[in-house]
Amino acid sequence: MARISVEVSPGEVLRIVGPAKIHVMKGRVMVLGAVFVEGESFEVNGYRSYGLKALEEPAVVNVVMGEGASLEQPRPEEEVIDVWVETGDKIISSLDKGDSVVVLGPTDAGKSSFVALLANRAIHSSKRVAIIDSDIGQADVGPPGFVSAAFVRERILWLRSLRAEQLRFVGSITPVRFEKRILSAVLDLHSWAVREGADVVLVDTDGWVYGLNALDYKLELIRVLRPKAVVIIGDEVLASSVEGVIKGVNVQTYYLPSPSVVRARDREDRRVLRSQAYKRFFEGAKVREVDLTKIAVFGSCLLMGKLLDEERLSQFSRALGVNVIAGSEGMDYLLLIVDKQPRASLVERLAAEKQVYVTIAEEERGLYLAVLGPDMVEKAPGVLQELDYRSLKAKIYTAYEGEIGGIVLGSIKLSLEAGFEEAGRVQRCTV
Repeated sequence: MARISVEVSPGEVLRIVGPAKIHVMKGRVMVLGAVFVEGESFEVNGYRSYGLKALEEPAVVNVVMGEGASLEQPRPEEEVIDVWVETGDKIISSLDKGDSVVVLGPTDAGKSSFVALLANRAIHSSKRVAIIDSDIGQADVGPPGFVSAAFVRERILWLRSLRAEQLRFVGSITPVRFEKRILSAVLDLHSWAVREGADVVLVDTDGWVYGLNALDYKLELIRVLRPKAVVIIGDEVLASSVEGVIKGVNVQTYYLPSPSVVRARDREDRRVLRSQAYKRFFEGAKVREVDLTKIAVFGSCLLMGKLLDEERLSQFSRALGVNVIAGSEGMDYLLLIVDKQPRASLVERLAAEKQVYVTIAEEERGLYLAVLGPDMVEKAPGVLQELDYRSLKAKIYTAYEGEIGGIVLGSIKLSLEAGFEEAGRVQRCTV
C-alpha cells in the first residue's frame, strides 16, 4: 500500500483509479460534481476511477493507494468533468418538480457515474433526489434481478453506497424477454418517488443498447416514462438514433462523451460484483418455513393449475415408468414432478394435446425469488431451499423478518454454499 501527497493546480484534473482513499489536506476539489473541502475524505473503489478537479486555489490531497491503483494527469481533451458538470447543471436547472431524467449508453460508458453526478448537482441545488436503478444485471442500489429505488440524502460517488428503499422483482439478470416487467417496475417506482416528494427522479439503465430489440426497448422506456431529459453517453450513433425517433416530442436529448479512462469490467468482475450484491441483501438471513397454500405464489405452474389427485398421479406414474410425486394441470399445460427423468418417447405420448413440463424433484432448490409482504409489495430477495410437494410447505432463506404475504419465483438459481454464486437459469415450470 503506497501513500502519496499530490498538489493539484486550480482547474487541473487528477485521474484516480481505485482502490484508493483520498484525504483533502488543503483547498477544495470536485469529484463527480460533489465538492470536498479541507479535512474531508472519500474512497475510490477498486472497480471505479474518477477525475478530481481542484477548484479556486491549489489543492493538496493525500492518496493512499491499494493494489492496482494509479494516479495520472490526463490531457485536457481526455477529461470530461467540465462538460459533464456543465451539462448536469443545465439539466437540473431545467427540471420542474417530479421530472425525470433517463441516462442511456453502452456497457462501461459511465452511465452510473453520470447519474451520481446529476444527483450531486441536484443536492447542491437543494433538490430532493430519487434514483431508480433499472440495470437488473449489474444492480447497484438493489439486489440483482430487481429494479430498485432510493432517495439520495448526501453526496455519492457510487450508486452502490445507496440502500434500496423500494424493490420490484424481475427475476432475471438480463433484460431480454423481461422488458415489460422492467418498464412496469420503472413506472411504478417513479410514481412512488413522486408521491414521496422527489423533486428529481434519475433513471439509470442497463448497457443493452445495440440491435433493434434493444433500441426499441429503450425508446419504449422514453415513450411511457416521458422524461424531461434523456442523456446518451459514449456513443454518438446511438444518440443520433434516439434523437431521430423522438424528434418533435417534448424531451430534451444530450450527448456526452465517456471518460478517456474507464475502469472496464470483464465477465469475472461482473460475476464478483453480483455475488457481492446478493450477499449484501442476505445479511442476517434465516430459513423461514411457509405454507404455500396460505400465501400468494406467483410464477409457479404447479399452483396456477389444478393439483393432481393420487389417482391421476398413479396414472401418470404408470404411463412414464417413474414415480410422479406431484403435478398440476392447466388449460393448455401439464406439469409433472418426478423422481427421475422418464424416457422422452413416453413424454411425447402425453404431449398430443397439451404442453407437458417434466421436472425432477429438488431441481427447485436454489431458486431465486422475491418475498412479498401482506401488501403484496416486494420486501427482500429469497432463495428456495426446500419444498415438500405433499404438504406444499417450503423453506425459504431470506433476511425479511415480517409477515410473508407471498413469493414471486424467478428464473435463476443461486448456490449459497458457493458464496451466492449463480448456478444457472431454470426452465419454465420448474415448480
